[in-house]
Order: sequence, then structure tokens, then C-alpha cells
Amino acid sequence: MVLCLSAQRAFAAQQQPGQNNFAYLPWLAKPINPAFTPLTFSSSLGCATNLADPKPSPAMYDYGIRRLAVSTYITGATGATFTFTWTLNGSPLPTLTDAGIVPLDNYTHTAIITFNANEPNCDPLPRGVYETQFYIANVLKQTATATVR
Repeated sequence: MVLCLSAQRAFAAQQQPGQNNFAYLPWLAKPINPAFTPLTFSSSLGCATNLADPKPSPAMYDYGIRRLAVSTYITGATGATFTFTWTLNGSPLPTLTDAGIVPLDNYTHTAIITFNANEPNCDPLPRGVYETQFYIANVLKQTATATVR
């Protein structure tokens, strides 16, 4: 795929030399065609932020957990932005948003939420329904829920 910096420059490339003073600079863009695994939750982590007790959505946890992690494996989205947003009982939790850029073609990202993040003495997560929305390149790809009862 070749995208031009401007229509005027694209037309200038078709003219004879000396007829313009514009440079034709093509921009090669790789289309983003992401694939990803279903979002999986965990209340504890193993080595390298691997989920220790993975649960599919909708996940259920007893009150007392001190963290909630969600993970997905992403392919075909190198260089694209990703975002995990969170709500608790339908109310947005903007301070828990996790965003970045997919660094590799085969990439696992784990987003972790805690309250009063003084590890390892975090406060227990409040009871309620936690929902996360997963976006790639600002397009919603998945939604998943976990309940702390």
C-alpha cells in the first residue's frame, strides 16, 4: 500500500522533470490486521506477569482479592496502539486505564489493577462488577467482566 503525502505531490510525480518543485515522497504503510485471544482474568500472577489462575469472562472472585489482571495475546498489530479501560458497576475508572503500543508481532499484554498500590499490602478490591474494554488502534475489540462478590 502506498499513500502519498498530498494529492498535489502525487500529481507532481506524474509531471515531466522541471515542471514542479515538489518532491514525491511515498509513505509505505502496513495494514493492521490484528488477531487476539479472548480476554482472560486472574487474581494472582506467576513469573513475568503470567496469569497464575486464569479464568474466562465472566469471572467470579470472592471478596479479599488484592489485584485483578486481564491478559490477551496479540498478533498482527505491531506498532498499533492498545488500550484497556475499566468500569466498576458501570462507573468509569479512568485512573486504571492501561495504554501503549504493541511492540512485537506476537505479544502478550497483561493489565493489572489494584487499589492503594502499596505492594504487597494493597487494599482488597471493592465488591462489584468490573468490566474492561480492549481497544486496538482506537477500535473496540473485546469486552469482558469479572465480579468480586
